[in-house]
This record gives sequence, structure tokens and C-alpha cells, in this order.
Amino acid sequence: MPESIQERLEQTYHPNVRAIRGLEKPVIAAVNGAAAGAGLSLACTCDLRIASDAATFVPGFIGIGLIPDAGGSYFVRRLLGTARAFEWMTTNRRLTAAEAHAWGLVNEVVEADDLAARAAEVAGTYAALPTRGIALTKRLFDHGDTATLEEQLTMEAQFQQEATGTVDFAEGVAAFVETRSAKFTGA
Repeated sequence: MPESIQERLEQTYHPNVRAIRGLEKPVIAAVNGAAAGAGLSLACTCDLRIASDAATFVPGFIGIGLIPDAGGSYFVRRLLGTARAFEWMTTNRRLTAAEAHAWGLVNEVVEADDLAARAAEVAGTYAALPTRGIALTKRLFDHGDTATLEEQLTMEAQFQQEATGTVDFAEGVAAFVETRSAKFTGA
């Protein structure tokens, strides 16, 4: 007897979605070609999306009588807003990379031949930043959609206390005072 789709989702896609969101580093989706169905959902789970000019984005689910899964109903709505996400997910409209960028679904579009290099460049940029501050910012943004203002202010204060205890904070302040570029180490 075949396993249910619910079991398959819980055993395959859900652990990956949780791992991407739980990772304390920015996760970059480099999309070159079609992002459809669960692949689209996984791309939207990432912190940043860079698309090649050859990329397309299509929900795919409703076209075969299904609903968004693998976090698609959560992340696409967060990226596009409820009305636009609902319309897109229920009409199955195919978006070009340029349209996805205009909608705010992707952060940038590059030529297909430049995609890997650009994704590596963006990753290098983030690696050179104060990585603990990046991790804490990711947690704040994930928490912010469901938090009250008071809860968010409390979390900001707690995380700011943690950030001020890092070597990168001391380096950032010293670099500012000395009017030089900071050299962060992730400590």
C-alpha cells in the first residue's frame, strides 16, 4: 500500500523547510529554469532568491487539482501579501523572472551565464558581514509575523543584548570611530 501524500510531505519536504528556516545563515536560492510546485515553495522558503533571466515561476498545484504545500501557502503569502498570493496560487499564472522581480518574489535577476557567480558573490558578501547579527536578524524577521509589538520589542532588546557581546560589534564600533571598513570575523 503506498504511503499517503501527508506522510510523504512530513518525511521529505517538511524537514527541509524546517532546516532552511532553522539555519542561522542566509540561504540563497539560485533559480535557473522553472520553479514550480514544491520547488517554488522551497525557493520561497529561502532568505534570498536570485533568478536567471531564463527562470520562470509557476505555482503548478492548482493546475493538477492540488493546493500549495511544502510551505508555499506560508512563504508565498509572506512575500506577496494575501490577495496577490491567493490570486497567483489559484490561477497558476506563469511568471517570467522579470515579473517575479517586479512582484518582489525574487531579489534580483541576472543573465543565465552569470547566475552561479552572482549567487557565490552574494554568499561571499554575507559571509563577510557580522554573521551573528545576520542570524539574529533572521530570527527576528521570522518571529515578527506572529508577534505582538511588545513581544517583538522584547525580542529585539534580548537579541541586541546578545549582539553587543560579540567581537564583531566591538570591531564595527572601532571601524566606525576610526572611519575605516570593518573586518568582521563572525565572532
